[in-house]
Amino acid sequence: MSKHFIDRYGGLKATMTHDFKERTEPNSQNPIMHLFEAILAFGALDGMDYMFREAEKIADFVLSKLVRQDDHILPEIYTSDWMEEQVEKGRRIDIGHAFEWAFLLSEAVEIGLPETYLDQAARFIDYGLQIGFDSEEGGIYSPASPEGIATDHKGWWEQCEATRALMRFAVGHNREDLWLPLGKTIDFIQQNFVDPEHRGWFMSAGDGGTVHWQNKGNEYKVDYHVVGMCMEAIRLEHLHADRSANY
Repeated sequence: MSKHFIDRYGGLKATMTHDFKERTEPNSQNPIMHLFEAILAFGALDGMDYMFREAEKIADFVLSKLVRQDDHILPEIYTSDWMEEQVEKGRRIDIGHAFEWAFLLSEAVEIGLPETYLDQAARFIDYGLQIGFDSEEGGIYSPASPEGIATDHKGWWEQCEATRALMRFAVGHNREDLWLPLGKTIDFIQQNFVDPEHRGWFMSAGDGGTVHWQNKGNEYKVDYHVVGMCMEAIRLEHLHADRSANY
C-alpha cells in the first residue's frame, strides 16, 4: 500500500487500475479513516506495535491537512491535491464519519497515540451533535451541506456510529452532557430502525420516523456498524463491572 496507494501528499487513493495507475475519482477521507482503523487493530497484535507509528502518520495527515483549521470540521470530498472540493457535486459533511473519527481517535489515545488527538475527537462529537442531532425526536441527521445544513435523512449506520461514540465519551471521558442525546438516539433507534416483527434494522428514516428504505439486507448494508456499536456497549459494561468490583 505504501508503494502504490499513498500519494505524494500523504493521502490515500481509494482505487487504482489493475496496473496501479491512478483513477480520476475524487479523493475522500473515508478510505483513510478505515485504513487508520485497520492499522490500529493490526498494531494490537503481538509484535506488531510498530504499526502504531503508521497510524499516527495517518491521523496527523487528517488533522493537519484535511480538517478545516477555522471550524475544525472534516469535509468528505477533496481534489487530487487534497484541498476541499469546491465543485457542487458530492460536496458534503458526513456527520456519521465525524462520530466514527471521534471514536477511533479516542481508541488510538487509549492505545498510546498522542493525547492531543482527544481535542479534535471532542470537536467531532460537538459539531456532530450541533449539526446532526435531532433534539426533538432523537437520532442523527446526515449528511450535511458544506455550510453545515443537515438533510432530513437518518441512516442506520450513522445512528450506530453516533451511539458508539457517545457511549464511549459519556462513560470513558466523563462527558455528562452526552447522556441526553445518547438516550434520545437509542430511543429513536428502537422505535424506528429495529423491525419489531422480523427483527433486523431498516436502512433509513426521516422526520416523524418515516421509513425511507425498508431494505434490511443487501451487499451494502452489512452489520459492521451494528456489531461495532454492540461490541463497544459490551466492552463498557464489562469495564463498569470491573471498576465496581474494585470498590
